[in-house]
Amino acid sequence: MNEDFFEGREEQELLDRFNQMLQQGVSYFFDSEEFEIIIDHYFEQSNMERVSMAIKMARRQYPQSTCFKLKRARYLFFIGKSDQALNLLEQIRLFESENPEMYMLYGQILSFQNNSNKAIEQFIKAVDHEDYEESASLSIAMEYECLGNYSKAIEWMKRAFDINPENNRLLSDISFCYEILEEYDNAAIFFNTYLEENPFNEVAWLNLGVAYFNMQLFELAVDAYDYAIAIDSDFSSAYFNKGNALVGLEQFDEAIESYKEALRLEKNDALTHFYIGECYERKMDYETALHYYHRSVELNPQNPDVYAGIAVCLSECERNNEALKYIDKALDFNNKNIEYLSMQAEILLKTGQFEKACEIYKEITVNDRDNIEVWLDYSNAWIEYGDIENGLNILRSGVILHPENAELKYRMAASLAKDGKLKEAALFFEEALRINPEGYIDAFEYYPQMKDIHIFTDLIS
Repeated sequence: MNEDFFEGREEQELLDRFNQMLQQGVSYFFDSEEFEIIIDHYFEQSNMERVSMAIKMARRQYPQSTCFKLKRARYLFFIGKSDQALNLLEQIRLFESENPEMYMLYGQILSFQNNSNKAIEQFIKAVDHEDYEESASLSIAMEYECLGNYSKAIEWMKRAFDINPENNRLLSDISFCYEILEEYDNAAIFFNTYLEENPFNEVAWLNLGVAYFNMQLFELAVDAYDYAIAIDSDFSSAYFNKGNALVGLEQFDEAIESYKEALRLEKNDALTHFYIGECYERKMDYETALHYYHRSVELNPQNPDVYAGIAVCLSECERNNEALKYIDKALDFNNKNIEYLSMQAEILLKTGQFEKACEIYKEITVNDRDNIEVWLDYSNAWIEYGDIENGLNILRSGVILHPENAELKYRMAASLAKDGKLKEAALFFEEALRINPEGYIDAFEYYPQMKDIHIFTDLIS
């Protein structure tokens, strides 16, 4: 038997004596420490009736005790009487102006009232007391997060972390704030510095991997995740994030293997099934992708991206009528999503619904004029339909809106060349070369005959 067992037994005997007293309607003596144990127990159990009774008895026996006045203020806060709690704390402040517990409770109530700036003022008054430095620092950091001041939040999190470097949750919170600020370099520096002294902390390796991933240093990210896995072979988040980094490297087989390790540990994770499906889609193994997408839907039917993924795979398998049903489901979640609308238009074209597809493309170009891909797809729809002039007019509209976009000008040049208008095509080709000298390959892929027309090859040379 250990010390915790005896302490637990003593606490239970104390609670039994308190409850016996209530049942028999008699008065027993409890010292102040015993009352604190009783009150704190019932706070943890959210038994406010018992809390109230215990506080009343404690204050009757110890009417001058600041401790039980603070318990009373906490009780008032718990039952939704925040203003009364603040009034009581003001009374306590007159006699106990240096009491850190009072300032912590004051700050918690102000935080609950969404008054973060005032809450911070109270927490700062408690932070220099040794027993409260960590909790006050964390509370201040949380309030700065609520205010959107993530730099200050990191500053106070680091102070708390210096006090308790075993707090892995705090490592992840610091990582999150750096991610919000997009200060990936600083995150990498912080975690590398920490790992020099603490090389066996898997959570730190995980968050270093996240920093590298956000910097698109995918190989370094994979290495960091591998260190995390070496320390804890059942670290599902490390396998999952490693899968993401491997996707960044376009190593889809290895990514699938890593995601499956994550599934071994959390087999009903819908997002992991979805990402495996995406990998198989990228590998053009559409049937296997569909298997994982459908499983993801079973686990979480509220992710529209899964329905879009199913639509893509069905369309690639020439099951376009089914694909339309699934892209419609994706659009049910957000009918303004440009990616979904573009996919819907593309599938409609495959089913011969040209006019409806063009209506969608037109709507996108009105609502999202900066989406270059849609200008290209919209114009190409008309050109493939046989109306090259309408396609050219759409491209001209895009070029007017984006005069420095090489991709549009290369497509304009290729489409004009396709229509036999070589002189005008050459003008657009030359302008596009000025903006992006390497982009002509896209034009040649769109209209391969351009490679054999000297007016274009001369401009390149």
